[in-house]
Amino acid sequence: MKTLITGNKGFVGKYVEDIFARNNAEVLGFDIQDGKNICDYEKLKAASNGCDVIIHLAAVDNNNAVEIVRNNIIGTMNVLNIFEETSLKKLIFMSSMDSLGIFQGEDKPKYLPIDDEYPCHSQTTYSVSKYANENMCRYYYSICNKPILCLRAPGIWSENTYGEIIERRKKTPHYEWKPYWEYGAFIDVRDLAEAIYLAAKTNFSGFHCYSISSDDITTSGKTSKELVDFLFTGIEWKGDYTYTENPYKTLVQNGNIKKLLNWNPKYSWKDAIRKFV
Repeated sequence: MKTLITGNKGFVGKYVEDIFARNNAEVLGFDIQDGKNICDYEKLKAASNGCDVIIHLAAVDNNNAVEIVRNNIIGTMNVLNIFEETSLKKLIFMSSMDSLGIFQGEDKPKYLPIDDEYPCHSQTTYSVSKYANENMCRYYYSICNKPILCLRAPGIWSENTYGEIIERRKKTPHYEWKPYWEYGAFIDVRDLAEAIYLAAKTNFSGFHCYSISSDDITTSGKTSKELVDFLFTGIEWKGDYTYTENPYKTLVQNGNIKKLLNWNPKYSWKDAIRKFV
């Protein structure tokens, strides 16, 4: 299996490239830091020659709407056209929970917990770009019938993030939800990299767009349901009995991606608290 990774020099890309290397898998990188721009169609197509899988991580998230559209939408169109036209067999696209339109303080959720059927109502250039890319992936699957997986990740943490969050909350207790609450959702970058590697290896068919998260929430003490009641009065609660059995269960449901890849996150807020406190 020969794999091309766009954005391999980025935060997530470095971890993904490393796990492929540790498993002696052949991998090629395509990153702007090396002068390789996904908006350069011909250069990207040449790099994909002989590859079986493309993992599309390259993206821009800033205040420049033109740059976001150019890189996130036009660049992804290049990836999808090359995927359709060449012998590439599988595409893994790194989307974002931002596509839903309820992260980074963009809007309030219609209900909680968040499932993979949540109706997106994105409003910022970045979140709209991610949602548009998911829909383009869905369309390209319909015309080429090659498997595509879109992964919606919340905040992506390194092993240092846990301690940083704990220290910030010690200084400012309401930091957990101000200026906005992110539903306690996160994914450790090491877990995310493993899931992406498994997605490249796993034999699946069809188009899938799934959330990926840790199994628990990051919290200063309140349970998942208590935080929902405290911060979002009146929001419809769709949690089942499992939130009684596991009071700190993630509010970003991850069951579909766990089943598809036979994957389980190894890193949790619960374990981090034991380590840092």
